[in-house]
Amino acid sequence: MRRAAGVMAAALMMLAGPVAADEADPSVAALDRLIGRAAEAARLAPAAEERDAAQAALAPWTAERRRVLAGGDVKERVAVAETRLRAVLTAAPSAARAVALAAAKPIDPLHENGAAAEEGAALAAYALTTLFPAPPRPQADEYMTGYERYAGFTFIGALPDGRRLAVVPEDCGTLHCTNAPFLLDEAGGTVARAAVEVLESGAPVAKGDAVLTGVPALAAGGVEITELARAEGGCGTRWAYAAEGTTLRLLSRTVKPACDGQPWTAQSTMTKRYR
Repeated sequence: MRRAAGVMAAALMMLAGPVAADEADPSVAALDRLIGRAAEAARLAPAAEERDAAQAALAPWTAERRRVLAGGDVKERVAVAETRLRAVLTAAPSAARAVALAAAKPIDPLHENGAAAEEGAALAAYALTTLFPAPPRPQADEYMTGYERYAGFTFIGALPDGRRLAVVPEDCGTLHCTNAPFLLDEAGGTVARAAVEVLESGAPVAKGDAVLTGVPALAAGGVEITELARAEGGCGTRWAYAAEGTTLRLLSRTVKPACDGQPWTAQSTMTKRYR
């Protein structure tokens, strides 16, 4: 065990080595740092099996890191780094959970957050989506890297009950993203993929793999998701949810039918309340 710990420590020392600013694309350089953070968490995993598995998962990156950082097709290099990051997180699930809880700090993509905050949000997103892989869904043409999507569009907010809600983009289009919701309880040390109530025959029904489509924001009862119908005009649908257990319960559905560029008010919208 001491030898395994020594090998992991040596690998981490190598990952901490300097990289010239002009050597790596920002997304690739950020993923390199995230691999180091995941590996450090795995080194501290309580189970020897996880530590050994993470060390084996890290080995390919230590061999190819310099080539990937040096240059070439960005999408290919990001894909390689993402694969290695997920491999380390998969090998040590307890470390992935710890990483998600530690990295999931409040962040709102609609505001300027800074590179460090965005990097932390991306790490939380990688950890959560590795712990809870999404079922296959049709994907639009990719116009940004996975890291750019996670760093630029992950929303994390503090809920009234002390937990945090992470809304992680699975895919982003012209108007908004399709998101997977997660509930994190730092005090209890747990993370969960949240079920979402959707409307079936006009009544809310909880679905374990349902997604949130739109722009998230915190609200008094929990979270609101605004799904715009057009890029301009301000028309669309706003869904309000409250987190109960591991389910996002539907509170209301508000529709603004007129694409007139005017604010959402009681006079310009129609609201249906479910709770």
